[in-house]
Amino acid sequence: MVVAEQSPRVSIHFCDPSQANLERRTVGPVLAGACYSHVYYRLYTQEEPIKSNNPTYSNNPFISHIILA
Repeated sequence: MVVAEQSPRVSIHFCDPSQANLERRTVGPVLAGACYSHVYYRLYTQEEPIKSNNPTYSNNPFISHIILA
């Protein structure tokens, strides 16, 4: 069972070059109207994080991402 008691933390990659310094910035709610292409996430149970079937990083099996069109 996945529990979402706390507000989710979402990492956003911005498309706008002027926002390049904000890449991989961890934020609370997703920014409305932001131009982004990747959302990184980690799912948790009450006891521990859930391993991803397709991890983004080889040294961290819990972080995954989706690519937005």
